[in-house]
Amino acid sequence: MDWNEMSRKDKVKAVLGGLLALAVIAIMCIPAPKLAKMPERETVYFWHQWTGDYAKQAEMICEYFNAYQDKYEVVPLSLPSSANQKLLMSVAGGNPPDIMVQWEAVIPQWADSGLLTPMEEVMSKEDKEFFEKNAFPITNKIARYKGELYAIPTSMGLLGIFYHPEILEANGYKPGEVPQTLE
Repeated sequence: MDWNEMSRKDKVKAVLGGLLALAVIAIMCIPAPKLAKMPERETVYFWHQWTGDYAKQAEMICEYFNAYQDKYEVVPLSLPSSANQKLLMSVAGGNPPDIMVQWEAVIPQWADSGLLTPMEEVMSKEDKEFFEKNAFPITNKIARYKGELYAIPTSMGLLGIFYHPEILEANGYKPGEVPQTLE
Protein backbone atom coordinates (compact mmCIF):
# COMPACT_ATOMS: atom_id res chain seq x y z
CA MET A 1 0.00 0.00 0.00
CA ASP A 2 1.26 3.47 -0.90
CA TRP A 3 1.95 5.97 1.96
CA ASN A 4 -0.46 8.48 0.40
CA GLU A 5 -3.24 5.88 0.33
CA MET A 6 -2.86 4.96 4.02
CA SER A 7 -5.32 6.27 6.61
CA ARG A 8 -4.09 8.62 9.32
CA LYS A 9 -4.48 5.84 11.89
CA ASP A 10 -2.35 3.45 9.80
CA LYS A 11 0.32 6.14 9.33
CA VAL A 12 0.49 6.70 13.10
CA LYS A 13 0.81 2.94 13.65
CA ALA A 14 3.57 2.72 11.04
CA VAL A 15 5.52 5.61 12.56
CA LEU A 16 5.13 4.27 16.10
CA GLY A 17 6.15 0.80 14.94
CA GLY A 18 9.24 2.26 13.28
CA LEU A 19 10.15 4.20 16.43
CA LEU A 20 9.69 1.06 18.54
CA ALA A 21 11.94 -0.89 16.18
CA LEU A 22 14.60 1.86 16.39
CA ALA A 23 14.38 1.85 20.19
CA VAL A 24 14.87 -1.92 20.32
CA ILE A 25 17.85 -1.68 17.97
CA ALA A 26 19.36 1.15 20.05
CA ILE A 27 18.95 -0.84 23.27
CA MET A 28 20.55 -3.86 21.66
CA CYS A 29 23.52 -1.73 20.59
CA ILE A 30 24.31 -0.71 24.18
CA PRO A 31 27.40 -2.66 25.15
CA ALA A 32 26.86 -5.50 27.58
CA PRO A 33 28.85 -5.34 30.81
CA LYS A 34 32.17 -7.11 30.64
CA LEU A 35 32.01 -10.51 32.21
CA ALA A 36 33.76 -10.92 35.50
CA LYS A 37 37.18 -12.53 35.13
CA MET A 38 37.50 -13.57 38.79
CA PRO A 39 34.49 -15.77 39.64
CA GLU A 40 35.78 -16.47 43.15
CA ARG A 41 35.36 -12.79 44.06
CA GLU A 42 32.26 -10.73 44.70
CA THR A 43 31.54 -8.79 41.52
CA VAL A 44 30.95 -5.04 41.83
CA TYR A 45 29.48 -3.47 38.70
CA PHE A 46 30.69 0.10 38.24
CA TRP A 47 29.01 2.26 35.62
CA HIS A 48 30.50 5.59 34.56
CA GLN A 49 30.13 8.14 31.79
CA TRP A 50 33.78 8.70 30.88
CA THR A 51 35.10 8.02 27.38
CA GLY A 52 38.47 8.00 25.65
CA ASP A 53 41.48 8.53 27.90
CA TYR A 54 39.23 9.16 30.91
CA ALA A 55 37.59 5.76 30.44
CA LYS A 56 41.03 4.16 30.18
CA GLN A 57 42.00 5.82 33.47
CA ALA A 58 38.82 4.51 35.15
CA GLU A 59 39.60 1.01 33.88
CA MET A 60 43.20 1.24 35.13
CA ILE A 61 41.98 2.32 38.58
CA CYS A 62 39.63 -0.68 38.65
CA GLU A 63 42.45 -3.01 37.58
CA TYR A 64 44.71 -1.58 40.29
CA PHE A 65 41.99 -2.03 42.92
CA ASN A 66 41.33 -5.60 41.74
CA ALA A 67 45.05 -6.42 42.01
CA TYR A 68 45.35 -4.71 45.41
CA GLN A 69 42.87 -6.95 47.23
CA ASP A 70 41.25 -10.36 46.71
CA LYS A 71 37.66 -9.98 47.93
CA TYR A 72 36.04 -7.92 45.15
CA GLU A 73 36.29 -7.57 41.40
CA VAL A 74 35.20 -4.18 40.12
CA VAL A 75 33.89 -4.45 36.55
CA PRO A 76 33.68 -1.03 34.85
CA LEU A 77 31.26 -0.12 32.08
CA SER A 78 31.29 3.18 30.18
CA LEU A 79 27.84 4.53 29.30
CA PRO A 80 28.56 8.00 27.93
CA SER A 81 25.25 8.74 26.28
CA SER A 82 22.66 6.42 27.75
CA ALA A 83 23.48 6.19 31.46
CA ASN A 84 20.19 7.57 32.77
CA GLN A 85 18.01 5.41 30.53
CA LYS A 86 20.08 2.29 31.16
CA LEU A 87 19.94 2.85 34.92
CA LEU A 88 16.16 3.23 34.89
CA MET A 89 15.80 0.13 32.75
CA SER A 90 18.19 -1.88 34.93
CA VAL A 91 16.33 -0.88 38.10
CA ALA A 92 13.02 -1.83 36.51
CA GLY A 93 14.58 -5.13 35.46
CA GLY A 94 15.97 -5.78 38.95
CA ASN A 95 19.65 -5.63 37.95
CA PRO A 96 21.08 -2.14 38.65
CA PRO A 97 24.80 -1.43 39.00
CA ASP A 98 26.43 -1.48 42.42
CA ILE A 99 28.15 1.87 41.86
CA MET A 100 27.50 4.60 39.32
CA VAL A 101 29.31 7.83 38.58
CA GLN A 102 26.75 10.43 37.57
CA TRP A 103 27.21 14.14 37.02
CA GLU A 104 23.72 15.26 36.23
CA ALA A 105 21.43 16.75 38.88
CA VAL A 106 19.34 13.60 39.36
CA ILE A 107 19.75 12.87 43.07
CA PRO A 108 16.41 14.44 44.15
CA GLN A 109 14.44 12.71 41.40
CA TRP A 110 16.09 9.34 41.90
CA ALA A 111 15.93 9.53 45.71
CA ASP A 112 12.22 10.42 45.63
CA SER A 113 11.67 7.50 43.24
CA GLY A 114 13.39 5.06 45.61
CA LEU A 115 16.21 4.36 43.15
CA LEU A 116 19.01 5.31 45.57
CA THR A 117 20.14 3.92 48.90
CA PRO A 118 21.25 6.51 51.44
CA MET A 119 25.00 6.19 51.87
CA GLU A 120 24.71 6.14 55.68
CA GLU A 121 23.08 2.70 55.36
CA VAL A 122 26.24 1.23 53.83
CA MET A 123 29.00 3.37 55.36
CA SER A 124 30.92 2.43 58.48
CA LYS A 125 31.19 4.90 61.36
CA GLU A 126 34.78 5.57 60.29
CA ASP A 127 33.71 6.22 56.68
CA LYS A 128 31.08 8.72 57.85
CA GLU A 129 33.58 10.51 60.09
CA PHE A 130 36.16 10.63 57.30
CA PHE A 131 33.62 12.08 54.85
CA GLU A 132 32.38 14.71 57.30
CA LYS A 133 35.94 15.73 58.16
CA ASN A 134 37.35 15.81 54.61
CA ALA A 135 34.52 16.75 52.25
CA PHE A 136 34.39 20.37 51.17
CA PRO A 137 31.23 21.96 52.58
CA ILE A 138 29.76 22.52 49.11
CA THR A 139 30.34 18.89 48.06
CA ASN A 140 28.82 17.71 51.33
CA LYS A 141 25.76 19.86 50.60
CA ILE A 142 25.48 18.75 46.96
CA ALA A 143 25.68 15.08 47.98
CA ARG A 144 22.67 15.39 50.29
CA TYR A 145 18.96 15.47 49.71
CA LYS A 146 16.39 15.90 52.48
CA GLY A 147 19.19 15.45 55.02
CA GLU A 148 20.32 12.08 53.63
CA LEU A 149 23.73 11.49 52.03
CA TYR A 150 23.14 9.92 48.59
CA ALA A 151 26.47 10.47 46.87
CA ILE A 152 30.20 10.74 47.42
CA PRO A 153 31.48 13.55 45.18
CA THR A 154 34.68 12.64 43.39
CA SER A 155 35.52 16.09 42.07
CA MET A 156 34.16 19.48 41.19
CA GLY A 157 34.62 20.98 37.75
CA LEU A 158 35.32 24.61 37.03
CA LEU A 159 34.99 25.37 33.35
CA GLY A 160 35.60 29.10 33.42
CA ILE A 161 35.41 32.27 35.42
CA PHE A 162 33.67 35.31 34.00
CA TYR A 163 34.18 38.79 35.38
CA HIS A 164 33.43 42.44 34.73
CA PRO A 165 36.67 44.45 34.31
CA GLU A 166 34.88 47.51 35.69
CA ILE A 167 34.09 45.73 38.95
CA LEU A 168 37.72 44.63 39.32
CA GLU A 169 38.96 48.15 38.65
CA ALA A 170 36.46 49.52 41.17
CA ASN A 171 38.03 47.13 43.71
CA GLY A 172 41.62 48.23 43.17
CA TYR A 173 42.79 46.20 40.18
CA LYS A 174 44.62 47.95 37.34
CA PRO A 175 43.07 47.78 33.82
CA GLY A 176 43.78 44.34 32.34
CA GLU A 177 44.88 42.91 35.69
CA VAL A 178 42.96 39.87 36.98
CA PRO A 179 43.12 38.03 40.30
CA GLN A 180 45.53 35.11 40.37
CA THR A 181 43.60 33.04 42.96
CA LEU A 182 39.92 32.42 43.66
CA GLU A 183 40.28 34.13 47.02
